[in-house]
Amino acid sequence: ETLRYTPKVKYKGQISAYAWTFAGGQPSQSDAAQPGPVQFSGPGQYLVAVSVTGACGAGSDSIFLDVQQREPIQILYAPVLLCSGSSPDTLKAAPGGGTWSGKGIADAQLGVFDPGSVVPGEYKVTYSRTQGACASSGEATIRVVESEQVRLLADTFCVNSPPRPLQADKPGGAFFGRGITDSLSGLSTFSSR
Repeated sequence: ETLRYTPKVKYKGQISAYAWTFAGGQPSQSDAAQPGPVQFSGPGQYLVAVSVTGACGAGSDSIFLDVQQREPIQILYAPVLLCSGSSPDTLKAAPGGGTWSGKGIADAQLGVFDPGSVVPGEYKVTYSRTQGACASSGEATIRVVESEQVRLLADTFCVNSPPRPLQADKPGGAFFGRGITDSLSGLSTFSSR
């Protein structure tokens, strides 16, 4: 990264000559009253000095210009796809210490995205961090789709009934819970024994 700096001087009276120096800058010096932009190629502290001559004598002043480097943001984890019925998910980015923003963000500090708080669609979330005078940000897009609605087909079991398959209106799922004896075969069975 580079910084372009345009120096200016405030004064009273008539000035007949200027002598600017920009340590580490390009250009490194100028004799113009208002020199054009000076470019500094990296972070650090740079001395900027000006000497002036006028009818009443000479004067000078200097400052240190503090050039800081922006830190790149890296999105470490953001799900590409979430179902609207999914639990909130925590996004991750580096470096730490930033905040998240955008629709669906339930906790800006922790980076919690709640797919249940938005309608299905695509959402751009932004992670922002300020270090010194420099601000950095990164973005991710999360797509929220409508959760599948599953309905169990009604069935009645007696205490002594033999195990038999359970059914739902959508194939491909698995049953879990008390009494389920086989959920991996594709036909989940229930036993009341």
